[in-house]
Amino acid sequence: MKYLHKISLLLSIFAVGLFASCDTDNEGAIYEPATPGAKFQVEEAEVVLLPSDAGTSTFLFRNNTETDLTVSLTSALYLGTDKDGNEVLDALPEGISVPSSVTFAKGEGKVAVPINVGDVTLGATYTVKIALANESDATEIAPVNSTLVSITKDYVWKAAGTLHIASEWMGDEWDDVLQVAEGTETLYRAYQVYIKGYSLKFWIKGDKAIVEPHACDYSSTYGAIWAEGEGTFKDNTATMTIEFYVPGVGSFGEYVETITIP
Repeated sequence: MKYLHKISLLLSIFAVGLFASCDTDNEGAIYEPATPGAKFQVEEAEVVLLPSDAGTSTFLFRNNTETDLTVSLTSALYLGTDKDGNEVLDALPEGISVPSSVTFAKGEGKVAVPINVGDVTLGATYTVKIALANESDATEIAPVNSTLVSITKDYVWKAAGTLHIASEWMGDEWDDVLQVAEGTETLYRAYQVYIKGYSLKFWIKGDKAIVEPHACDYSSTYGAIWAEGEGTFKDNTATMTIEFYVPGVGSFGEYVETITIP
């Protein structure tokens, strides 16, 4: 019986060693990626800059830090998606630039990707798409190969009371927050009047109300919805015919928006 017990014990030890060896082999296949493993920190981000700010940054991370590594990048202006769900991209406007590559130093697992923002239209939102130029640089586990950074270099806004809006676009009317841009006293915005994160901006110039092109609403299907139009200003009321549209995709048509300010 003692002899049989020793044989059983030896077989058990051999089996444990065999499985441990198998596990070690599998660990090498799973946890030792063949690529540098670069990925962006986030898929999307929103940044609001002051007029004096020179830009912002997003970040790349990597798995293997044993050597230095240069990662090539592409960048473009993201305008949303078309009716088939394809991305609509354009060249970056003058005033916005992104480097074509960034370099990780040896031992470095994180590196900044600077987005330089110079002379752009204040109040306008620019969505910059930055992507890895080469798939071979991407991580194999939970990859984030591109990022969308929405950038607005905006005025400093201050409270200007309560507005009343009668909106043909929304098919309703309500009171909301009115703000004015410091240093202008004639540029107003209906703060987040249609959806959180977007505001309708309009200039009052004498007896005219003017809506310069900007993103003021959002569609889960198409992305940012832009507005452009003009109208009259009389008795503290701006009556504006505004076209709502998605750049590169199409127009939702024109709607009359009537806003009364204090």
